Amino acid sequence: MSIIEEINELHKNAEHKKIIEIITAIPKEQRDTELFSLLARAYNNIGKYDEALDNLMYIREESIDDTLWNHRVGYSYYYKGDKEDAEMYFKKAYDLNNDDIDSYNFYMLCSEDRDDGINFEERVNRFWKWFEENENVISDFIEQKSDMSSDEIIEFISNGMALISNKLQFVFGGNYEFTFTVEGKEYLFYFTPRIVDAMPEKLKSKWKFFPYMQKQDIADSNFKMYNKDLSFKEILVLAEYDEYTNFFNLKFYNKQLNELEEDYAYNAFYIMLEHAVGENISKLYLLGDVEKADKKLDGMIELTKLYDFIMNVLKNKNKEIILDPINRYTVYECKPTDNFFREDIFIGNTCYMELIDDYANFNIDTFITISKMGARAVYLAYAFSDNKDNDFEDENINQKLFDERDKIANELESVMGEKGSGKEIGILLGSAFGILCGYIDLLLYNQDEFIKRAEEVLKKYNYKFRLLRFRQYSEAIKTFND
Repeated sequence: MSIIEEINELHKNAEHKKIIEIITAIPKEQRDTELFSLLARAYNNIGKYDEALDNLMYIREESIDDTLWNHRVGYSYYYKGDKEDAEMYFKKAYDLNNDDIDSYNFYMLCSEDRDDGINFEERVNRFWKWFEENENVISDFIEQKSDMSSDEIIEFISNGMALISNKLQFVFGGNYEFTFTVEGKEYLFYFTPRIVDAMPEKLKSKWKFFPYMQKQDIADSNFKMYNKDLSFKEILVLAEYDEYTNFFNLKFYNKQLNELEEDYAYNAFYIMLEHAVGENISKLYLLGDVEKADKKLDGMIELTKLYDFIMNVLKNKNKEIILDPINRYTVYECKPTDNFFREDIFIGNTCYMELIDDYANFNIDTFITISKMGARAVYLAYAFSDNKDNDFEDENINQKLFDERDKIANELESVMGEKGSGKEIGILLGSAFGILCGYIDLLLYNQDEFIKRAEEVLKKYNYKFRLLRFRQYSEAIKTFND
């Protein structure tokens, strides 16, 4: 076995100190670039980041354009707490190899708390202050009293929106109506309602704000796209309800759409669909299968009638009609795989399923975007074994633990403020139950204030609670009852 093979075998067994002993026993002048890099890896793995950097910088000249070298330097800086330098090296590693997802994820994580120190609650307050101060400018444009062009007013409002985030899209006009548009950014369903609900009272007599695109009046409307003039009435759909998933599967047909390339046809249909039913209904009930039909099928209706059709089916099936995605909870099941946080979960519920999927699939882009908006997607974890009063021989123990978790969640939800009040500092996304731990999932608009209020709630319980970021391998943000 070569020395490299021996080192890699020791690495698999996490014998990092042994690796350091072997390599440091070799005189520096006899070590090649690979040995210096492997020594740095071993130092990184035992938390000696300065020593790792010393060895990596020793081979800097010959390794500056090597993906692995840049990743290891970034790793050292990241865990030293120097995320600015780490970001530069992780970016270089990813630029050198776009398949290096680990470097990309670390690069993104370098900015996970980069919110300029302004939480989402404060950002919303600043926006509404700006809007009140500039409402006359926007009104003048709607009333055609302004010299501003359409592009100028859009840029003007966009600058105001940037007080919250530069990711927000909107349309405005008509009878003083202002609508945020989600446009595929699912996370906005959990932010724009909070913005709208915080609207100052004195604006409400004049302005109507909507958190996402509503069902449009399209009965006699056309839609121009890809050099096609499409009538909403002439788009035909067959909607079949799946009671198990509570979704509608769709088939659509239109001669002009069928003349387009496949991707263009689907894209045009999806855009028209959201105009017909609203972005909220599209997310809540139209996540089933969508197929393009080659001909008109029996049972097809005009797209303009789809919204009423959906409402009637749900009513006839005695289903609760939910209009806001933030209020729809989904139960999910998992197969426990480990004793690590969240890896022991076997059942949970959530109103934000995309976040659960992102966590499971190591997707952190949305998590980072949320953080940059001054909010925090987090979860509270606690081990059942912490409470010495828990009798695990009791045949009713699971129900007691379920009830206790729900009680804690309800109390936390209460201290965060009433949902929809425009003053809440966070919302309950859901909860989960594991073999070893209980979990409460949260979206915080003001994390610091939540921590203060949560301390009063959690001190009544005999558990050590950890508040963690909603991503894998998160360190604890805060520990309660330590």
